[in-house]
Amino acid sequence: MAEYNHDFDQIDARSLQLLQQSEVDNHISKVVKMMTDMINSGRFVEQLIMPQEKGNL
Repeated sequence: MAEYNHDFDQIDARSLQLLQQSEVDNHISKVVKMMTDMINSGRFVEQLIMPQEKGNL
């Protein structure tokens, strides 16, 4: 949570930028694709659930 809160700690010190809807949509699409690729690859399961017993289901 501290990492997320840090994004807002100095919000007055930074100039804010209003994003276009297409920029928001593009970013969301990239994140969804990255997460879908990771889940489909099985790396997520191997790294978080079975790091020491890889392949033993």
